[in-house]
Amino acid sequence: MVLGPMLEDGVVPGPRVRVLGVVPALVDVMTTSLVASPTTSEQVLPFRRAIGRVLDSISRPRFPVVYPEHPAARRLARDALRTSLALDELALRHRMSARQVQRIFVAETGWPFSRWRVRARLNSAVSHLVGGGDVTTAARLSGFATRAGLLKALSRETGLAAEELARDARSVLVTA
Repeated sequence: MVLGPMLEDGVVPGPRVRVLGVVPALVDVMTTSLVASPTTSEQVLPFRRAIGRVLDSISRPRFPVVYPEHPAARRLARDALRTSLALDELALRHRMSARQVQRIFVAETGWPFSRWRVRARLNSAVSHLVGGGDVTTAARLSGFATRAGLLKALSRETGLAAEELARDARSVLVTA
């Protein structure tokens, strides 16, 4: 399903389409609106606002990441978030050396490739968790091999205890 970016008057669409994946809170609002079948603009308005709130809550990246400007490195970065290939394999796929990729990432993003990738994946996981999803699904959808791996990475980046995140990640992340 594709939602249009303008749900409220005066909202300007972003420059790019952002793939959200499955966001349970958004699925709930959309399902409710389909069941309710609003027909007038007065009936539709509360649903538009609810969708806007959900999208706003999940659309801000928690861990800002900058994509490299170098064209091949930018393509590699996008590929890195869609696959679980190791850096050596990604570099070969994009006709680069792993060392060259590392140099470009540090110079243009401020992060080594592996740290950049973890932070970018964490943004996807946090969006899913804040949207009401569970930790196991968030780990799988964002490219982490295990639930524990996601919790460990989240703990390391946020400073929050992994046990606390495991108990109720959504509440902890929303209030932190």
